[in-house]
Amino acid sequence: MLQFTSPLASAPSWDAEPRDTPHTDPARQPLPGLSAIAGPTLVETQDGSRRADTLSPGDLLETRDNGPVAVEIVEFRIITAEMLRIYHDAAPIRVEEGAPLFHRLSGTRLVSPDQHILVEAPDADGADGGTLVPARALCDGGHIRRVIPEERVIYVALRCARAQLINAGGLWVEIGRLAGHARHASGPIVFERQTRPVFTPL
Repeated sequence: MLQFTSPLASAPSWDAEPRDTPHTDPARQPLPGLSAIAGPTLVETQDGSRRADTLSPGDLLETRDNGPVAVEIVEFRIITAEMLRIYHDAAPIRVEEGAPLFHRLSGTRLVSPDQHILVEAPDADGADGGTLVPARALCDGGHIRRVIPEERVIYVALRCARAQLINAGGLWVEIGRLAGHARHASGPIVFERQTRPVFTPL
């Protein structure tokens, strides 16, 4: 069944990193395990680049391995800056141009902490491959780090029938499953899953 929930009209703006706050119970986080991208992120569709917050169920997303695939669920989560200063583990991760693992990225992208991003690397035979890593594990305190919006963040979660890789503003991100569930992506690329930090946060 196709599902759609509508966002607020305005887009967020961004400021500094989260303030230090006491550790909070993950079970009380406002979006535990949510894989999502920020609303203004451009997503490649069959009709060209579209902002994530303009997509609707039935739109065809261009996937890395399976061609155009229809999005079935478009879900929006709007979280205020005040809430993020309490539950800072839910604050978005900003990936900036110049990040060592993403040489082809231009500009800045924002994703939820549990959004899995493909870190590409050829295998021993030279074939395409890589590792799907949650954004929170990529934080290096520099080009990839948490930020707090001035007012709020609008997260957009896209779901298809099966897990897919889509181009979200120059990052290959995984959609179509909830974090923690078994992934069902098909295609020629074999991925590893990794949850330990790639960098030690500064």
